[in-house]
Amino acid sequence: MGNVEKSSVVVQKEQELLQLQKKRKKLLTQLKRNQTTLEKLKTGITKMQRQVAGRVPDLVMEIQRCKDRLVELFRKAKTSKKIAEEEKEGLDEFIEVFDEQNPFEMLFGMSMEDFEAQREQAGHNTDEFDRQKAFEFFKEFETPAKEEDQREIRKAFIRLANRFHPDKAKSNKEKEQFHELMQQINSAYQRHDLATLIRLEEQYSDKKTLMEQGVKEEGAIIDILDIEIDRISREVQLLDNQLNRAKEELKSVRASDVGKAYKMEQDAMKYGEASSEEMIESLEQQKEELEEVEKAMQVYLKTGEMPELIRELFFLDEEYEEFDEANYFMDDGGFLSVEDLLGAFEDLMDDYEEEEPPQKRKTGKR
Repeated sequence: MGNVEKSSVVVQKEQELLQLQKKRKKLLTQLKRNQTTLEKLKTGITKMQRQVAGRVPDLVMEIQRCKDRLVELFRKAKTSKKIAEEEKEGLDEFIEVFDEQNPFEMLFGMSMEDFEAQREQAGHNTDEFDRQKAFEFFKEFETPAKEEDQREIRKAFIRLANRFHPDKAKSNKEKEQFHELMQQINSAYQRHDLATLIRLEEQYSDKKTLMEQGVKEEGAIIDILDIEIDRISREVQLLDNQLNRAKEELKSVRASDVGKAYKMEQDAMKYGEASSEEMIESLEQQKEELEEVEKAMQVYLKTGEMPELIRELFFLDEEYEEFDEANYFMDDGGFLSVEDLLGAFEDLMDDYEEEEPPQKRKTGKR
């Protein structure tokens, strides 16, 4: 407007518009913070579920198969002519210990064959399945947008879609950019995420100021300000509604059984207690130790000479009393047997009650 003095009406409307813009900016910041928190929570829960539903069963299956192979090797050792008769004593006890329990059936209540058949039928081993299941799972916690909100969100979507449709690109590079933008636009629209649509509109805005447009007439200025005030007022209300939905969704996910389990998991890691990740590491370690025993047994059968690892396993010394699988697989770090691990794992997943974490000791002046 140059040096022309603004009327009180224009000044008032500019102040009103400025306040609305500040409020919208604050809502966008709050929404982004809540969305980031929610996304991290979903990612963490999905990772935990993938470990529980994927890695744990796989490891337990591998451990059980290794134990089955060891039983067969023990049986072969009983009839092997290369192995001294005195060394064969007690093999029946080993066979009984390794063969009496199936940790997989203990944990999952079905045979490995039935479990694998069900998982294969569901397509569990595909990345697409994992993404789809995660999407479907969290869908139940969402609070749907009101119809009037959906209409306004669709308007923003159409504005962006009309502008960034790949068919409107003027070069291959621009077409690729438009394709990526349309993926973001479609995803935001499906989630009723007005905040993302607004950010994209602002990021690629080509709007001009009143001065750039050459508007000097007070009446025209007031009309343009009124239109902008009305538009941002609607956006503020829609963003406020979206923020409330995001808070409600975050609250619902946290209050769900799996949300509580994830909280317990995080508290366990934070305060040095057993977590599913540590249990997986322990299962992996036990699988490796069993595989080492299997290799040693194969050497024993082939050569007839007892490897040191097998000698330790058989407790062929003066202190030999009774074979205990759990104690054999206990190292200085407190390594647990498969059965103990699975029992602890079941406790972790079944006990969804909130527990108060240990209080940190406060330091400093009172």
